[in-house]
Amino acid sequence: MVVQVQIHPIKNSSIFANFTKDIFNLKIFNELKSLLHFDTDLSIPETLKAILNFRKEIENADGIIICTSEYVFSMPSGLKNAIEWCVSMTLFTEKPLGIITLRHELMVEKDIANYR
Repeated sequence: MVVQVQIHPIKNSSIFANFTKDIFNLKIFNELKSLLHFDTDLSIPETLKAILNFRKEIENADGIIICTSEYVFSMPSGLKNAIEWCVSMTLFTEKPLGIITLRHELMVEKDIANYR
């Protein structure tokens, strides 16, 4: 399953899916906007259908790839929100996880200088 948080999700998911078509069977999830803001009162007893479906997709996946751009030196709020909906469960336990991030060129140069 690929969880996608990108400026051009359709274009980028098509490129990624095409590049990996002989390696992976991909299920692209680019509906983070459909997930209501996390609310502990709704997290277990009356979880909304969109959240249940998202959790089921993660549970059924052999692995997860998160594709996202950096936002204010961190992850976008929609991605953080999606992860929060899964915190009370063990959906990510022992599941392979990959993260593909996009950073501005100046930040990458700064990171490289810091690593040296």
